[in-house]
Amino acid sequence: MLGMPSPDLDPGAVSGTVLKFFDTLGEITETSGATLTVSLAVIATLGVFERWIKTIPGGLVAVVSAIAVSWAFDPEHARRLRPRPRAERTAGDRRAEGASARSDVPMLLATSLSMYLVIIAQSAPTSRGYAVKYKERLRREHRPRRA
Repeated sequence: MLGMPSPDLDPGAVSGTVLKFFDTLGEITETSGATLTVSLAVIATLGVFERWIKTIPGGLVAVVSAIAVSWAFDPEHARRLRPRPRAERTAGDRRAEGASARSDVPMLLATSLSMYLVIIAQSAPTSRGYAVKYKERLRREHRPRRA
C-alpha cells in the first residue's frame, strides 16, 4: 500500500509481522505518493460503497477506477499495449507468440485449476451465508435414481 519493497527478515525471527511493521516505519519516507494515493482511494471507495451504496459492488468499482486512473496517467503504457496493425506483424512474430503460448500451458492450467477449486470452495459457504441472511432454506437439487 505504500509502494516500498518488503523488508528482508531472518526466517528464524520471533515475530516477522512486528519486525516488518517497525522496519516499514523506519523507511516511511520512501513511500510512493502515487501508490499511497491509489491505496487510500481504493479504501475510501470500498468504505463509501459498503456504507451508503450497497447495491453496487464497491470492490468492482475500486478495481475498474484504479485501472482507468492508471491508464489515464500513463499514456506510454497504454501505447505499448495497443496491438500492432496486421501488416506490421511477421511470420516470426506469430511463431514466437505461439511457442511462448505453448510453453505457458502447464502453468496456466495449474493456475486455472487452483482458481477453479477456490471458486468452488467459496460457493457453498456463500450460498449458505445468503440463505441465512435472507432467512431462506438452502435447497439441494435431488435427482431421482435410475434403477
